Amino acid sequence: ARMVHDFAITENYAVIPDLPFEIKSLDGIFFDRPFFQLDVNKPARYGLLPRNATSQKEVIWFDLKQADGHGCFHFANAYETVEDGEAIVVLFAATFKKFDRFFHLQEEHPFYETRDEPQTLKEIRLNITTGEYSMVELIPNQGVDLFSVNPNYVGDEKNRYIYCATFGNETLSKKAQQSYWFNGFNKYDTKLRRVVQTVKYEHESHGGEV
Repeated sequence: ARMVHDFAITENYAVIPDLPFEIKSLDGIFFDRPFFQLDVNKPARYGLLPRNATSQKEVIWFDLKQADGHGCFHFANAYETVEDGEAIVVLFAATFKKFDRFFHLQEEHPFYETRDEPQTLKEIRLNITTGEYSMVELIPNQGVDLFSVNPNYVGDEKNRYIYCATFGNETLSKKAQQSYWFNGFNKYDTKLRRVVQTVKYEHESHGGEV
């Protein structure tokens, strides 16, 4: 079964991620394989569900090219805009194309980090007028997740800043390196299109999801 861990909203839509990220609970329990498995060769798409919809037929689907297939745990925000007369939904997400993070029940934090590449912040633009989409990587080579934005802008207006928890092994303890802990956070400016502030936790301090 596909897992939808998070989704985003705008003034008029709920953004539905129908991505090839699947729950394989029996594999995790009995065979020490990942609970969650990603197969980017399977179909991936995003849907825009009108918030006043009365039927699933009203969903506007955007099918991704196979090369753009990905998984995603969390979204930062989404909003609607009109550019050159075209209606567009802009979505910020942490996406990944590989996933080999195991769910080890004996660990204090069960997400055991072993991935080859990080999940990075992407801007995904869904063009309602043309039916096309685009994806741009905003912070290359920096693993991020668990976003925060000004709550006054959630789903309604374009937010300027995105606060992103960062992860990497350079300042973490051995145990933290082997799990899903964060070593700091970035402040990303969507207007300037760059990171404007970085905070790193000192020594072997680290942050978690809660």
